[in-house]
Amino acid sequence: MKATELFNAIGDDNIKIQMLDQCAKSLSSSMKNGTTISFGTEMPLVPFSGTKEMGFIVWVPRDVVAKVMAATKDGAG
Repeated sequence: MKATELFNAIGDDNIKIQMLDQCAKSLSSSMKNGTTISFGTEMPLVPFSGTKEMGFIVWVPRDVVAKVMAATKDGAG
């Protein structure tokens, strides 16, 4: 299943977006271990189950997001 198919099936009303750049607490990178990102969220924990809602990490090109956001601000989207 493609990501867009999954998100369409879940529905916009059931999806919340939290930008990693805005909630990152620390970022580090090394040639040996790659990148480590720690972040905070308002999503509550459920004992022995993880967070109340499931989170996904979705990586998208920054320039593409910037173009889409700009087009939306201009009323094109």
